[in-house]
Amino acid sequence: MGMTRKPGRALTLVLIIALSLTTAITTASASDADVGAERMVQQRPYSIRPKVDASFAFTLAATNTDVTVEKRNSKNDHQLWIQGKSDGQGYFRLQNKSRKDMCLAIPSGSGSANVFAWPCGTHTGYYWKWTKQQQLLNKDSGKVVAPQPPPAPGKPIVQWTSGDGKADLVRYEF
Repeated sequence: MGMTRKPGRALTLVLIIALSLTTAITTASASDADVGAERMVQQRPYSIRPKVDASFAFTLAATNTDVTVEKRNSKNDHQLWIQGKSDGQGYFRLQNKSRKDMCLAIPSGSGSANVFAWPCGTHTGYYWKWTKQQQLLNKDSGKVVAPQPPPAPGKPIVQWTSGDGKADLVRYEF
């Protein structure tokens, strides 16, 4: 009494095993990829950059010695502020592109919360840094820059205490 094999059963069995292996490999590959992607995100260095909200086309601009919010115009260099000299502690100057001798500052003793275009190095109050919340923090006052609500062209930029909900610098471009 010999055993006879049916060719159809063997082929079915091979196909089932092949499908099982393919599913296991695909599942393992997907989870390995997820873990790898997660590892890459965790290893990526954290960097802080100002962002622009497209619905608010405003930028900081210097008008005489006052800093105001004006409509953005890429052709006017006086509206562009560039990162200048660092103090070595994570703070930096924001210098006007047209007049590099002018920095964004809150001069000590001015008695104002307004931020001004001020000669670099003349007074304290012209070193800034980006916080993790993407707010621009003044080294000397310990306050962040924000527009007087609502943001409007020609209005002075004022400082607010960090975390009070008024400091929404992500609407501005530097």
